[in-house]
Amino acid sequence: MNQLPINLKPGLHILSGKPKVGKTRLALQIAVQAACDRRQTLYWTGEDRQESVEGHLQSFSAPLHPVLDFFHVNTNHPYPVSLIHQWLIANSEAVFPGVGSGALIILEGRLPELCGPLGEGENAYARDYCVMSGLKALADQHSAAILLVRNALSEAAALSGSDGVQGACESYMILQGTPPHLHICSRDERDQNLFLEFDEEVCQWRTLPPQEEKAAA
Repeated sequence: MNQLPINLKPGLHILSGKPKVGKTRLALQIAVQAACDRRQTLYWTGEDRQESVEGHLQSFSAPLHPVLDFFHVNTNHPYPVSLIHQWLIANSEAVFPGVGSGALIILEGRLPELCGPLGEGENAYARDYCVMSGLKALADQHSAAILLVRNALSEAAALSGSDGVQGACESYMILQGTPPHLHICSRDERDQNLFLEFDEEVCQWRTLPPQEEKAAA
């Protein structure tokens, strides 16, 4: 399969973008790529049914049977993240098979569902930051990477720092633009732009080679 130069280190990461821009396909490709590297991978979505996710997977033009022991899909447990957090703690031995396993967990959903309703007098930024900090602590504890996939109604909203979601993350990725490109902001590395193209023949994203990048830019 097409290898993307995206290596999620332990910690919390965000993938954001407008609806229908291709985030689910990109997240699934990252998940399958991790499972191919023998990382335990859990894909947790509140937006797709099990059959829909399996349909996406079957459309990949790549043999998936070698990775099935490492790739797991969950569409049955409720949001918000606080409940997911509790479930992950309760099932940590199954989800994280040993300290330093490098597990990858992908959570997909709309931000209000992920973070839950505001309590009376509760500040949205503080609520979001508290939820994300809890997930980051869980990832750090188990040397795992957690990727949160969130919708933004516009590219401006994807770039907004008005909520507390970004404050606790190691990297923030925004899929946007025509032609599509992935802007990656990281705590420890220089920002980068990956120019992408969706390959219809194999139903996967691929990075453009340098000469095509210049033409696309």
